[in-house]
Amino acid sequence: NDLWMDGRSVQATVADVGQVLRVLMASNPSMVIFLSLIVPCPVIPAAKWSEYNSLLARLAVKGRVVIVDQATGFDPGRDLMADGVTPSVSGSQKVLFYCLYCLYFSLSLFLSLFLSLFALNYCLYSLSLSLSLFLSLSLSLFALN
Repeated sequence: NDLWMDGRSVQATVADVGQVLRVLMASNPSMVIFLSLIVPCPVIPAAKWSEYNSLLARLAVKGRVVIVDQATGFDPGRDLMADGVTPSVSGSQKVLFYCLYCLYFSLSLFLSLFLSLFALNYCLYSLSLSLSLFLSLSLSLFALN
């Protein structure tokens, strides 16, 4: 809305988004934020939304802000309703798909990291158990001699 209703500049709008991101990240250092690029729509000149998305993508902090690219593959003529702003059924499906894809990808990374740590822990526990058993047997044999 800032880009087309309020007539604000792209730079001012991106600066505001950057401020919100800084506040959120400061409030929770382990937070991961999904930040969506805006889709092309007739009420915003193409150069303006393209510049906005380009600047917005630069706000991504490695590992902390995940950019969700809603714009690629979005067809305003087919994916927006008559008002030129609201996603149609096909547009809503695309938005949902990209959001779920990013969420799935992020959760998959977290789950694989968790399982890797669990497997490492299990291996270390098994090794420790094996060493304990070996030492017990060695001490028993030593005591028999």
